[in-house]
Amino acid sequence: MTDTRTAERVWETWERLPFAERKPVAAIASALRLTTAEVAGILLPGLAWEDSMEPIPHPRPSSAMTESDRRYELYGLTSSLEQAQADAREETGLAGLERTRRLLHLTGQLPPHAPLTRSPSLDRFRGLMIGTAVGDSLGRPVEGHRRVSVDYVAEVITNPPPMRLTDDTAMTIGLAESLLAADGFSGDDLAQRFAENYRSDPDRGYGGGAIKVFKEVLRGMPWQKAAGSLFGGTGSYGNGAAMRVAPVALWSFGDLGSTIRLAEETAKITHTHPEGIEGAVLQAAAAWHALHSDANGKLDLDGILSDLKHLAHTDEFTQALEILPLCLDRDDEERTRLHLGNGVRASRSVITALHCFLKATAFEEAIVRALQMGGDVDTIAAMTGALAGARFGLAGIPEAWQQVEGRAQLLALADAIYARRA
Repeated sequence: MTDTRTAERVWETWERLPFAERKPVAAIASALRLTTAEVAGILLPGLAWEDSMEPIPHPRPSSAMTESDRRYELYGLTSSLEQAQADAREETGLAGLERTRRLLHLTGQLPPHAPLTRSPSLDRFRGLMIGTAVGDSLGRPVEGHRRVSVDYVAEVITNPPPMRLTDDTAMTIGLAESLLAADGFSGDDLAQRFAENYRSDPDRGYGGGAIKVFKEVLRGMPWQKAAGSLFGGTGSYGNGAAMRVAPVALWSFGDLGSTIRLAEETAKITHTHPEGIEGAVLQAAAAWHALHSDANGKLDLDGILSDLKHLAHTDEFTQALEILPLCLDRDDEERTRLHLGNGVRASRSVITALHCFLKATAFEEAIVRALQMGGDVDTIAAMTGALAGARFGLAGIPEAWQQVEGRAQLLALADAIYARRA
């Protein structure tokens, strides 16, 4: 049994941790030179959890953990999310799924509101890939317009323009191909694939920073050095990593933590600025939530926003996520454009796309809202389309919009990832 003074030290350390940074088991164990099992044994029985998942210390336990607690401690620390869930399904009440979710948060494996995995749907996998392309292609003709005319929006609903793709979808395809070819993340494979795809088809509207990275990679420079050299060594804070990241949520469907880590790794191929990386992480996490949402029910808005705030560390994204609920409360395009942005900077477009998705009750509505944002509208609509496609599935995308360039390839990639990972 842990002595009283050790327990006090653990709780004192816990109470000094900012909640947004609380992954206490590993952090406290390292700080106090204890084992993770010792720390979990002290914290877990003494935490009560409310709907907000804000931990509230109760009187600290003086007795040993129950056998059930010890099993969950073991699974949360040393086994997989799937194992913990499988065990939880045999339990009832607090010892069931909710206990598992809470323990996985406590051990830093799951943000506070992340839902446990639902059964995957091939239709949603396909919807994410096609949805990205739909938003991209419908936004392409009006990219750079501060405002998009009502006439254009009305026309695309009934008579869409030629559904030609830009770099947003081209790089989304490249990322999906690389994940399949390398069976996960390979920086060398992904960088080379991006560069070769650019060389074979350069007229897709690639950004200047990405072009510079790809040209250096083709000359033999390591991708780490090429990406890190942009903008005087500060790296790109643009939305290029976020616009292509959606397949990461498919590949890591069963685990939000893996989705987050993979998003960060794939971002660094071209984006080394914290804001550029964080944009990819937040978009991937939002896509993961969309895949796990109930398409016929109400979105868990509080849960999604809580998790994204938990992941936001830059001032720019922290501020944007604080403003987002105020914009959601009003149906005011100009207000949203002003406060959340419509530019190429990640913090001025990723949350805008999230706003368009969260306001919508159908795929078409989400895309229309994204188109109305103007600015870097092909990317905003591509990110919105990924989220809405993941929620409403391919079946929720209007048939006329599904006839995008590269449709067969996009569907084949979705099917292949589903077969491999779901």
